[in-house]
Amino acid sequence: MVDKGRPPTYFTLTPFGLLLALAVVQDPSTFEFDPKYNNMLPYVLGKKEFFKEHGQIDLFKKRLEAALLRECSLLGDLLNNLFTPSPVENLPLDPHKTFKVIKSFFQQISETDNPFQKTVELEKAIKEIEVASDESCKAVLDRLQYNFYFTIDDPDEASKLWSLCKKDSELKAYIQQQMAHLEEKCRLMLDNIRAWQKFMQS
Repeated sequence: MVDKGRPPTYFTLTPFGLLLALAVVQDPSTFEFDPKYNNMLPYVLGKKEFFKEHGQIDLFKKRLEAALLRECSLLGDLLNNLFTPSPVENLPLDPHKTFKVIKSFFQQISETDNPFQKTVELEKAIKEIEVASDESCKAVLDRLQYNFYFTIDDPDEASKLWSLCKKDSELKAYIQQQMAHLEEKCRLMLDNIRAWQKFMQS
């Protein structure tokens, strides 16, 4: 991170840290992330230079802001639950798994009288919660990438974006892969609807 008049500050980011940085930076499209984080968002951060080279940095900025906005409420939930994990029923993404981790956390502390052992168990439980949180954040990052390319209200913007994607083999492959997943989901949904209709008419 660079602040005018001061030497740059460097941070090592977890998936949660990357999400938080994207959410709080005023203009994430101008924020310089180390290339090592591109693998967390390969089709967004990893393609920023591609958008720049084709004179579409404004489109990149618009899509990133829109994708972040769609995850805004979930990011808020994630933040609240990371720092105040008591309302377990509201934990996002995988509440059953997170509940299990937190329950284990309290069981491990209550079942030992040894202060040193209690500290060891506490550290272990915290690490388990961090892993669960990272997995949740990775799921949000995946969805953010999806939102970047697919949740577009303006047909002209969608056309411009997808036309640009055709010029990059990795993006083209990603779009085709996601389209195939969507097609399969729609097919399964349609099969279920027809099965229910048939059942209700019998």
